[in-house]
Amino acid sequence: MFFRGFCLFFVLMALSLSFELPNLNSETLTCNPDDLGALTGFSNCLESTIPEWNWNSTDFPGCCAWTGVTCDNSTGFNRRVVGLELGSKRLVGKICGSLADLNQLRVLNFSNNFLGWSFPDDLFNLPNIEIIDISNNDFVGLFQLKNLSELNLQVNNISGSLSNGIGNLSNLVKLDISFNLFSGVLPDIFTRLARLEQFSARSNLFTGLGANLFQGPIPNSLSSCRGLKTLNLGRNNLSSELPNNFKNLKSLTQLSLSNTSLSSILSTLRILQHCRNLSMLALTRNFHDEQIPNDMSLEFKNLNSLILGNCQLRGPIPEWLSRCHKLQFLDLAWNHLGGNIPSWFGKFESLFYLDLSNNSLKGEIPKGLTELRSLISGKATIEEPVSSFQLYTAGQGGPSLSYRQISSFPPTIDLSYNILQGPIWPGFGNLKRLRRTIIGPPFKIGAATGFVLTVICCFISGWALPKPHKRNYM
Repeated sequence: MFFRGFCLFFVLMALSLSFELPNLNSETLTCNPDDLGALTGFSNCLESTIPEWNWNSTDFPGCCAWTGVTCDNSTGFNRRVVGLELGSKRLVGKICGSLADLNQLRVLNFSNNFLGWSFPDDLFNLPNIEIIDISNNDFVGLFQLKNLSELNLQVNNISGSLSNGIGNLSNLVKLDISFNLFSGVLPDIFTRLARLEQFSARSNLFTGLGANLFQGPIPNSLSSCRGLKTLNLGRNNLSSELPNNFKNLKSLTQLSLSNTSLSSILSTLRILQHCRNLSMLALTRNFHDEQIPNDMSLEFKNLNSLILGNCQLRGPIPEWLSRCHKLQFLDLAWNHLGGNIPSWFGKFESLFYLDLSNNSLKGEIPKGLTELRSLISGKATIEEPVSSFQLYTAGQGGPSLSYRQISSFPPTIDLSYNILQGPIWPGFGNLKRLRRTIIGPPFKIGAATGFVLTVICCFISGWALPKPHKRNYM
C-alpha cells in the first residue's frame, strides 16, 4: 500500500514537472549571470523603478524578455545582452558603473529621462559599443568615448572643453553635442574622423561652433571629413571668414552657419558653390550690412533652400538666383534690399515659399508671381531627408514654430513691410495651394474663393503698424 502511494506521488510529481518544464525555454532562462548582475546593479542605482522589470514575480522572466533589453541570437541558456534601450521611461537617478559588465553591449539609449551626475568612466571601455544616446538628461562632466559610430549628447549640462580624445573615434558617423555648456577652442579633431557624416554642435558655449561657447575659427581639419553630409555650426561666435578648404566637402547636402558672425558673403558663396550636392543652406544673422553679391559666376545647381534672412544685406536681389532652377524655399527677409522684385521669380517651377518681407523693395508686384506653378497645382515637396537639426524657430513674442523639414512649411508669399505700389493682380487667385498668402497682417482684401491677400504696410500709402518680431533659422 505504501509502495503504491509512493508510486502515485512520484507519478504526480513527474506530471507536475512535465507541465513546468516547457516554461524553462530560451526566453526564461536566457540571462547570462554577469549580465543579470549588471542590470541588477543598474536598477539599484535608480530612484525610480522600471515596471516591466518585475524582480519579485513568482514567474521570474529572463532578462532577455524585459522591456528595452535585446539579446544576441545565440542558442542555449546563456544569451548576451547587446542592446539596452530605455529612452523616455521617466528614469530618475544615476547610471552605475555596473553596466560596464555588459561587455557585449552595442547599443545604449537612455535618452529623454531624468538621469544625472556624471557618466561612469568604466562605460568608455565597453569593447563593442557602437551607439550611445544619452540626450535630454542632466549629465555633467566631460568624457572620452571609444569605438562608436554614433554619439548623441545633446541637451545635457556637459561643461568644459571638448577633449581631443574624441578624435580617436575613427568609426564615428554621427556626432551631436548640441545644447550643452562646452567652452573654449574647438579642438582640431576632424582629420581622424574621416567617416563622419553628421555633426552638430549648436547651442553650446563654444566661440567656434553651433550654439556653444567655442572660441576661434572653424578648424581646417573639418574639411577632412569628405563624407560629411549635414553640418550645423549655428549660433556660435566664429567671427571669421569661411575656410577656403570647405570646398572639399563634396558630399555636403545640408549646412547651417546661421548666427556665427561670419563675414564676407561673396567669399562664402564662392567657396560653397564647390559643394555641388548642397541642397539646403542657412546663413542668417551673418555678413552684417554687407552688399549682397551680384556675381553671375555663382552657381548652385542643386540648391532648393536658401535662408539669408536677418543679415541687413544691401543691394538689389541678385540675378544669379534665377539660375538656381531647383529653388523651392527662399528667405531674404529682414535685410535692406532695394530695387524691384524681379519678374523671373515666376519662372521657378518648384518655388513654394518666398519671404521678401521687411526690406526696402519698391515698384510693382511682378505679375510673374501669379504664375508660380507649384502654387497653382501639383505638389510642392522637397526631395530631401529629414534634417538632423532644427530649421526654423519663430522670434520672441511670436508663435513658436519649428520644423525638421523645409517641406513642412506652409506655402507662402510674404512681401510685407516694403514700399511697393501698383495693382494686386487677379491672377493671385489662381494660387490655390497658397496658405499663408501674402503680405503681413492685419488688413485683408478678398481676391478669390479660398484666397486672402494681405497688403498692410506694403505700399507707400499703407498703414503704419508695428513690425513683427524677427525669426531665427538654425
